[in-house]
Amino acid sequence: MPTGTKKKDTSKKSNKRDSQEVVRQRLYDFKDEVHTVGRKTHERVRKGDFTYDNWFYRTFGVIGPLFSSVFGLLVLLFFVWILENSALFLGSNILFALHDFIYANMEILFLMLLFFSYTSYFSRHYPKIYLPLSPIVKAISATVFLWIVAGAIEAINLYKGNDVLNAIALFIDSSLPWLFAFFVFVGYIILILKLLIDKPFYRDEIEAEEKSRNVSQTSAAKYSPNRLYRSGTDRVLGGVCGGIAEYLGIDPVIIRILWIVATLAWGAGILLYIIAWIIIPRNPKDGW
Repeated sequence: MPTGTKKKDTSKKSNKRDSQEVVRQRLYDFKDEVHTVGRKTHERVRKGDFTYDNWFYRTFGVIGPLFSSVFGLLVLLFFVWILENSALFLGSNILFALHDFIYANMEILFLMLLFFSYTSYFSRHYPKIYLPLSPIVKAISATVFLWIVAGAIEAINLYKGNDVLNAIALFIDSSLPWLFAFFVFVGYIILILKLLIDKPFYRDEIEAEEKSRNVSQTSAAKYSPNRLYRSGTDRVLGGVCGGIAEYLGIDPVIIRILWIVATLAWGAGILLYIIAWIIIPRNPKDGW
């Protein structure tokens, strides 16, 4: 056999072995990452520390609070529908009154959902700025709760005609500005005391939040800036959407939304994600 033919055969065998090794490595990475996700999820569920809001905001970014508010509105509309049908079935004037109160204030309640969703997002991403504002946010929460209670009492009292309930509702309504100021004052007193007594706790908490947002990258020998990789720094499961976003130079939230739309519209998004998780290599510059 000519020498050239032997070299070609050896080269083909070598390339075949390399390809098999690459496939074997990708499958091993996939198995290892799936196992890691499952183990972390199991630990969080076992400890009762499954932080859904962290996962949700990390996945959808600044659009996440809007999605959660719309979902909350849908849940509220479903609750209103249940109230209406229950009131018709039971013939209860009280349930009708609650239904009317919620339905009449649906826009205000949706704005409140937006406010609280974005303050939650803001508190996790900018803890240093949020900390001095937290008493005001908590005061708004308490004031809104009292406003809802007063409105529900007034709605029920239209059918009950109870003087005590009427007096309670009127007192809460007329005192909301003063109650808000009181909650703010007490909130800042508590915050100052906690900072003085337990200052290391707040410092550690803020540092932990900042570290969780820092990008930790390690140098790697083999790296091509023009190649598609899975992201190890911006990932929820396998880093597929984050890697595509880094490759295209766009926000990963856009890729995730498109992937969800594809999953809901054509049903193949999950399968495509798993395939991409296996065949797209890890970014060697990221810590895995």
